Amino acid sequence: MFTITEIPHVNPLLNQIKVQHSETEFQAVIYPQLGASLQELIVKKTPLIAGIPQDEAGLESYAGAYNSSFLFPFPNRIAQGKYNFENTEYQLECNENGRNNAIHGCIDHANFELDTYECTKEYAEVSLTYSHTSKVAGFPFSFDCAINYRFSEATVAISLSVKNTDTVNFPYGFGWHPYFLMDNFDETMLSFDGDKQVDCDTEMIPTGSSKHGLDSEFKLKGHQFDTGFIQETSASALETDRYKVSFTTSDNLEAFLQVYTPPHGKSIAIEPMTCIADAFNNKTGVRVLTSNETVIWDINMNVHIK
Repeated sequence: MFTITEIPHVNPLLNQIKVQHSETEFQAVIYPQLGASLQELIVKKTPLIAGIPQDEAGLESYAGAYNSSFLFPFPNRIAQGKYNFENTEYQLECNENGRNNAIHGCIDHANFELDTYECTKEYAEVSLTYSHTSKVAGFPFSFDCAINYRFSEATVAISLSVKNTDTVNFPYGFGWHPYFLMDNFDETMLSFDGDKQVDCDTEMIPTGSSKHGLDSEFKLKGHQFDTGFIQETSASALETDRYKVSFTTSDNLEAFLQVYTPPHGKSIAIEPMTCIADAFNNKTGVRVLTSNETVIWDINMNVHIK
């Protein structure tokens, strides 16, 4: 039987929702006040997610690495935080370390509340909600956001729902920023659909696209990435010597993939996105959510433990 436990902390930012199944040795940990992010995922004793520790150092790490953050209303970067939407100029806070860009939207530190949950022998489902009413610099719009997790022994299904509660339209894109653990960088396999990458300048702002020349499935040996890829379908997969995870996202939005390999070589960020960097300006993948409209983006992950 799955169980769900709320674990408070002296610092509420580090509160946890822990999902467990003792018979299958499954464990997932969600931090509701860090944007409902998934900071631990263990399947059959095998850790998959590189999350943060439950301490102040963990908070500092999260602020820079965005471990498993949900990215809305934009993933990646907005050049100098500036964009024009419906004949109005907006200026976002430039919050990227080392660069003069806005990065990753405004819900990564949102305070989500546990709304509903259900536990059975086969699955656990957790729904968290957040109402965004503050007038964030550069994105002065209100919206309601719900994040639903459904865990089973071999799958993680995530659904993000956003309703525009404002009286005006706003632009948007989605992203998810998990890091996956690996013991052997060189032999780890990555695969995805699509033969084009997003070319960027020194500020990581897109300048165009080109053929990347990679096989559809390849070893990481000899590669270092902080690269966006244009997908033909949303399918992608990562295979290490201990597990394989396969991803798809819902087909109601476009599919892009950002891949980042930290210098330490112990994890890799596989980031599904619905638009590319600077999408509020280049319009690649960006959508418009009209007043009172709701959009849902689904992420599905299948896990095979070797």
